[in-house]
Amino acid sequence: MKIIPYYAAAQKVVLFAPPHTEFWARQRTFTQKKRLYKPAPKCYTFSMQNLIFINGTMGVGKSAVCRELKKILPDNVFLEGDHCWDMTPFTVNETTCRMVLGNICALLNGFLKSGMFENILFCWVMHERGIIDEILSQLSGDFRFHLITLTCSEQELLRRLHGDIAAGLRDQDVIARSLERAAHYKNMDSVCIDTTNLPPLSTAERIFSLLYKDHDNLF
Repeated sequence: MKIIPYYAAAQKVVLFAPPHTEFWARQRTFTQKKRLYKPAPKCYTFSMQNLIFINGTMGVGKSAVCRELKKILPDNVFLEGDHCWDMTPFTVNETTCRMVLGNICALLNGFLKSGMFENILFCWVMHERGIIDEILSQLSGDFRFHLITLTCSEQELLRRLHGDIAAGLRDQDVIARSLERAAHYKNMDSVCIDTTNLPPLSTAERIFSLLYKDHDNLF
């Protein structure tokens, strides 16, 4: 496998830029460099992709943690399950459930088959193990699977939910649904992280440490 340093990968943007837009080619290269995690790691390759599922009840902070993970994980892509059935009006029935699982599996398989990503992040509520197993059964290829569950105290969960409601991000009825879902994760066969006193970045750094116990060798 050819080893490509991050800086060289950034330079590649110029090669694929339209020849008649030299200015935009330079601009894309500049933008791509800004997105690199600093300090950029040295040249390295990976033997197997990490497929990282992050689950937890609504409002626990899955999306916020994944956005922080995107900044620090090497060669990653992030899929949020709710984006795969973002419809108006939001409807949950047998047809839409089949649809969303199909969408999720199609995208995850695309990420896996591309071979471009060392880390594939996926977050969704996934309060039942059967949902996780159904998704995994439809994926192909070799990968290292990680299931990480985020939890927090009920008081902290309510604080976060009320903040989202006040910001117009969630409806009032999410509180009852989230509290009901929270009870389902107690016996989940996963790595559980209590985020009650952890900001998203600290949680992301803890997950990074779980994935790369010898991460000092990466940089």
